[in-house]
Amino acid sequence: IMSPENFVHYVSGHKAIDDQHWRLFEILDKAKAETNHSKNSAMVHLRELSSALEHHFRYEEALMIKINYPFREFHLSQHQKMIDDINDQIKETQKSQIGFGTYFFARLERALLVHIDAFDLQFVDYLNNYEKNSSNSL
Repeated sequence: IMSPENFVHYVSGHKAIDDQHWRLFEILDKAKAETNHSKNSAMVHLRELSSALEHHFRYEEALMIKINYPFREFHLSQHQKMIDDINDQIKETQKSQIGFGTYFFARLERALLVHIDAFDLQFVDYLNNYEKNSSNSL
């Protein structure tokens, strides 16, 4: 479970991005805490997570384009890996005849933590410097 105390290590200082990250962790926590690991409940969580991830990625990508972020292509490739992973899980879950475990959500949470730490914090730092140097707030 992502607590505010743990989340502080992943706060970038960009309110919209931090709010979106927090929302992703809320969805993941809800999915991991699910006691009825049925196909239907898994699909609800997967679709909610997929939608929130895609919204977040579109937001970041629009900012990257606006500032001509030099590491954009690689960062976007990491976004695509996560989207592909969740889409694969949705397909697998749709085919499944049995209930669903939480391992996928725990794995995705770890991937998201690594992504924030390795890519998003660097991006927001670049964005902050861009805004400071251009005196244009995005």
